[in-house]
Amino acid sequence: MNTRRTRHTAILLKNGKVLVAGGSDRHSCVFSSELYDSKTGNWTSTGNMSINRCEHTMSALTNGKVLVAGGDTSFVEIYDPTLGIWTTIERMHTTRLGHTASTLADGKLLVAGGETDSAEIYDPLTGNWTVTDRMHRQRYQHIAAVLTNGKVLVAGGSEVDYEGITNSCELYDSSAKMWTTTREMSHRRMQHTALVLANGKVLVTGGYDDTRKYLKSAELYDPLTETWTTTGNMSFPRAEHTASLLRNGKVLVSGGLAKNLIRYSTELYDVATGIWTVGNNMNHVRTFHTATELENGDVLVAGGSEGDKSAELYVSPKKTLATINKINNLSNGYKAPVTKKVLNKDGHNNTIGSNKYS
Repeated sequence: MNTRRTRHTAILLKNGKVLVAGGSDRHSCVFSSELYDSKTGNWTSTGNMSINRCEHTMSALTNGKVLVAGGDTSFVEIYDPTLGIWTTIERMHTTRLGHTASTLADGKLLVAGGETDSAEIYDPLTGNWTVTDRMHRQRYQHIAAVLTNGKVLVAGGSEVDYEGITNSCELYDSSAKMWTTTREMSHRRMQHTALVLANGKVLVTGGYDDTRKYLKSAELYDPLTETWTTTGNMSFPRAEHTASLLRNGKVLVSGGLAKNLIRYSTELYDVATGIWTVGNNMNHVRTFHTATELENGDVLVAGGSEGDKSAELYVSPKKTLATINKINNLSNGYKAPVTKKVLNKDGHNNTIGSNKYS
């Protein structure tokens, strides 16, 4: 990338490019944004946001534009991929940091928490924010997942910073405009991940608990019974990691933090067996990075680790050959482009256009 970033956001645009915005460059939060073109493997700068942002949210709207909200502010702006510019819109009612944003079935956006128990909804048709029912507790660095029944599951998080870490969960019903409590997770967690699987269940992994312990446990939420069941543990404890659902149905987990150790390891979860297997290591350690699935099923991992510029691809295991711009470290420090790498059955990580040569 052109800028060092951690605690940033990334999203796949309708044109196939990936938009990355904000984050910390190791010294402060930034307002810059850039685009990754998977066809060329190159990064290009695009319009700047109006303010610096970290721990904000990024959401795709039905019209192809992208909405960014919060980041220790109530300011909101929209990115137009056609024009390459950001436009500020009506502010949220509450300043938010480490919150969640979920796209509802009707195209509206539910924003919840962020060192508060409040929630509000953005309507793209009117451009207005409306305050909705409050959650049952204050949440920060929690997760939110849109279930197949249209409800939104919110789980875990802390009240502020690392205080008040919880295992409590609740559901938002957009038709009733209400939050209701549901079963608690087995572990208190913050900085964890959540993915909706093809079978409709939600897989939650890792995180940091109230005993100052990094977790390797994972559990599944079943919307039909509203219950949690434990599943196989990851090989390594991790928080501030990413989780991606691959085209073959497996889940890829990458990077993260455990005590003073920033990880470059990855693991794959087999939904059918509930077992984790260790995958190929990334080329860089990463925490608070982003992982974005591309149109071809590959996963673009970018930034993290105290504001790293580098990015790399996890190539989909469905393909046996990939032609991408790979960068290898040679003994003299020079990095040479390589193409056509044969992949193993679990895919392969390839460093791409990092603009980092030291």
